[in-house]
Amino acid sequence: CCFQMQMGATSNVVSVITALRCLSYASRLPKLDWGAIIRRCMRYEDQVAKLCTPESSVKKGVLRQECLLFSLSHANQFHSLLVFLDELFDLSRFRTLDLNLQSCLLLHLADLIKIFSLSRVEKLFDDVTNYFSWLVSSEQYSTEEKSLLRASCWKGLYLCLDEEFLDAQHHMSNLENCMKMLFALLPAVAIGESCSGILKEWSEAVRCLRKANQGWLLDLLKVL
Repeated sequence: CCFQMQMGATSNVVSVITALRCLSYASRLPKLDWGAIIRRCMRYEDQVAKLCTPESSVKKGVLRQECLLFSLSHANQFHSLLVFLDELFDLSRFRTLDLNLQSCLLLHLADLIKIFSLSRVEKLFDDVTNYFSWLVSSEQYSTEEKSLLRASCWKGLYLCLDEEFLDAQHHMSNLENCMKMLFALLPAVAIGESCSGILKEWSEAVRCLRKANQGWLLDLLKVL
């Protein structure tokens, strides 16, 4: 009976994930309360996780990531999805999210800039800065995990700089302040060190800084 419940739960999750992935690419959606639907899907994963075994084909967190990607795709059409994203990236809520979902949100900073108002973008970057300042002394994650989160943020900033829509007057100062904060947190790398998280963090940082304004970057590096 327990095995049948586990198999049924896994099948349901796979169906929901598949549906969300397809709908994320839809140009139009029926007028439903998608915010409420997505919130139920987020809660549903917690319920199913209790039934699924570690060997399950459905990895923990995948359904929530698909909920996020779906919301990013259609938040411009449905206010309830915009409110959902606004709440999800509020600092007090963001700290409670799973590591993978935090990483996913940081990777999609460029998408959030497109859909948030200018004042909300200001708060967004303030929250990102405050989050990483808090993370320094937090014992919630290991050194490796903290490095991977910062790497996700570097990649998210790179994608912001890569956007043609970016209005320097409105967003560049926020991006530069965030890069400056992350730059100060870059860990030292010892010769022969094999920590994949730290190496990925440096790789993403260098790639992002290449796109930064040269004058600002020289000032950051204090090159005479």
